[in-house]
Amino acid sequence: MGRLEELWAAQRMPIRCGLFRADGTGREVDCDGAELTRFELGEPFGPEAADPAASGSAHADVLAGAAPPDGSGRLVGGGGSHGSDGFFARIGAGGELRRLVHLLCNELVGSPSPGRRRPSPTTAGTP
Repeated sequence: MGRLEELWAAQRMPIRCGLFRADGTGREVDCDGAELTRFELGEPFGPEAADPAASGSAHADVLAGAAPPDGSGRLVGGGGSHGSDGFFARIGAGGELRRLVHLLCNELVGSPSPGRRRPSPTTAGTP
């Protein structure tokens, strides 16, 4: 079990804006401020981004979920312990975490995520 899955099993997530994959890879994410209408994917990062010793962790409260029609797992969403963050995640059919996008709106909480870089201007969308 990777570090991200360990955090998720404890109802926690990295306290960093990012797209986190179960294989330990990920990408920086930047949201558009208080509007929260879109986000952009930025530079890749490695497994150290999910290490709470490096960036801390936040509680992950699942508030909603839905199963895709093909029965391949669940899509869930919710909030964190900071009041200005949210997430959505893809859960596999066996309950394993596949992907997690944590949107911590830095403009609302007043401090940038550790190691944060500006997103690439060529990538935008949803995982």
